[in-house]
Amino acid sequence: MKPNNKKFLMDQLSDYQSGTMNSGRREIVDKWFGKQNRVSPDILSDNLGDEIFDVINKKIPVNKPKRTSLFWAWSVAASLLIFFAATLLFLGKVSRSRDPLRPAAYTTYLTKSRPRHLILEDGTSVDLKPGSLFRVMAGLNKSSRRRVFLDRGEAFFKVKRDPAHPFIISSGNYKTTVLGTSFIINTNSLKKTYTVSVKTGKVRVEHQVGHTFRILSAGLIKNQVLHYDELTRKTLITGGEKVRQTGKENYLTTSIEQKTLIQIGALISKAFGVKVDVREQAVPVKYTLELDYYNLEHTLNKLAMQTGIRYELNGHSLLIIPGK
Repeated sequence: MKPNNKKFLMDQLSDYQSGTMNSGRREIVDKWFGKQNRVSPDILSDNLGDEIFDVINKKIPVNKPKRTSLFWAWSVAASLLIFFAATLLFLGKVSRSRDPLRPAAYTTYLTKSRPRHLILEDGTSVDLKPGSLFRVMAGLNKSSRRRVFLDRGEAFFKVKRDPAHPFIISSGNYKTTVLGTSFIINTNSLKKTYTVSVKTGKVRVEHQVGHTFRILSAGLIKNQVLHYDELTRKTLITGGEKVRQTGKENYLTTSIEQKTLIQIGALISKAFGVKVDVREQAVPVKYTLELDYYNLEHTLNKLAMQTGIRYELNGHSLLIIPGK
């Protein structure tokens, strides 16, 4: 818009908003705005103000006094700017309220009591654990970045390799990027933990803080497990863990060799973000066993079967009681 026209419109808007515009002009502005605010926002353009301003001037009858013409130009121009301002506010609200995850753009999978096996349109296979919430972006195979969302639970991914189209799994504030590999992700929003275990290939794991992403691992490789605790802001990367697969059941396992219950309790604490206390044994015993990192209760039950321990779990506190 021309500088002179823009200043003119701004002055009129100031009078309208401050209440100094006389009642006759305000009534004309209100009536005009009541008609024009139904215009669809998608017809707006950068030059619309100049175009309508020119049209208004052309429509002013030449045989009317100049003062009357100026009065009409002021009134309509002021209402025009008010309409622009209201429209911009409306578009801003619409833009902010648009949910980028709206149902129309995503396919949602919610597993309750049973696991579920999926083959995505790009050829990637996904095994969802019970209690998982998973979403797939529409047009996955047509996008430059293949994006999916694991909002809750655990899933095993076997990603179809495509270097030109990275595969991204978002889980809340976490982002895992791969080209072609297989791995497990476990996200727990209640305990605020995030675990990635790589079976094949290489993955990049990031955590969003504010508007920036912090790299938790630039290259997590085969047989490595990353565990991040959001409460303590600590990242634990370990090797030697295996991704075991039985049919379609995938879960994290770790081999423990010659470790005491206190040392095993420390591993459980890091894996699940709980405070662990172990009652002292009269004669310390070292154990060799395997634990599954499927969930805490499952892990404790398996530990009890292999060592004879009892346990008391109260919220985020765990007490391990050695067997007799």
